[in-house]
Amino acid sequence: MAKKQKKSRSSRESARQSTPSILRRFEIAQVRLVRSESKLEITKNKLPRHSQIKVAVECFPRKESRDALVDVRCVVNTRYEPKDDPSIVIGCIFQAVYHLKGKVFPRFGDAGKAELSRVGLLQCWPYVRQFVHATSVQMGLPGLTLPIAFIDPSTNQIGTVAGVPIQLSESADST
Repeated sequence: MAKKQKKSRSSRESARQSTPSILRRFEIAQVRLVRSESKLEITKNKLPRHSQIKVAVECFPRKESRDALVDVRCVVNTRYEPKDDPSIVIGCIFQAVYHLKGKVFPRFGDAGKAELSRVGLLQCWPYVRQFVHATSVQMGLPGLTLPIAFIDPSTNQIGTVAGVPIQLSESADST
């Protein structure tokens, strides 16, 4: 029995050591919708077919309030022709709020921000998927289902929807 406890304790220790220190210092407090937008202009008695899906993630450490925010912005644009203004726009920003566990606020380097951003994306993504799907259905469109989040480091893509790649980018403007 003691051997099993020792083994499970050592596996927990190794898991804790493999977890980056920035993640051990924060805990998720909530995921919230902080902005949404939608637009529908069907002018040619058919749905536009040129789609673009952009996702951007930003991390904001806030030492004075002892927390960190991760914003996940997703914008779906659909146009009749690639150079047209968007006829359909569905956009949202979900925010993951992390509270500091201890008393000392850690230094955030680029690696710490990147790691917290990756985790924030994974924690916000189910809400983003639900929002995009529900909004498209409420607009009278076929339900648009985004894929489960999987970030391919070689292409910086989350996945594809009907052959359209979902690009992880610096910004996800609505145009």
